[in-house]
Amino acid sequence: MKITCSEKKPTSSVMVSRACVVASFIIYWVINKIIRLSGHRVKQWSSGKHSILYRVVVEMLDNTKSLLIFFTALLLSIHFIDLPGSWNNVISHGWFLVLALQIAMWLDSAVHVWLSNMTREPGAARNPVTMVILGLMMRVLIWAVMMLSILGNVGVNITALVASLGVGGASPSRWRSKRCRATSSPRWR
Repeated sequence: MKITCSEKKPTSSVMVSRACVVASFIIYWVINKIIRLSGHRVKQWSSGKHSILYRVVVEMLDNTKSLLIFFTALLLSIHFIDLPGSWNNVISHGWFLVLALQIAMWLDSAVHVWLSNMTREPGAARNPVTMVILGLMMRVLIWAVMMLSILGNVGVNITALVASLGVGGASPSRWRSKRCRATSSPRWR
């Protein structure tokens, strides 16, 4: 007797996959609602206050990416499935990747709010160009640390990369100090 497609019963792996997908969407919806509700509540609560901390928290909650929330929900639902050892390693790297990206985005938005507050602060005599350069340096530092931590987590040896960053920073300063010594010598006067 032949079984047609309509008569096939789903196997347990198909049922587990379906349950995982449904659980992912439910978890995504719950996390998304919690973050949006928290952001809305903090906005309402801080409407009369002029503290930068509230603006930073609201901006960070607004800067939470939906795709990363979905991957978090997927990783949470996969956590309850019994997977082989190699997949558990991949999932742990996935957790680190999602969390590192989101934390870097939150820190980037915090730097943005801090800089906009510093440049708009009344009575502050700050050079806007200096503030932009400082903000860019802080953002590059945040994203460089994030990339190095992700590479270190995946298994790449980052000691050479960190050493090259140090050499790259020391080289211009050494050139500058040599140039300053050369121009201050009696021969150049």
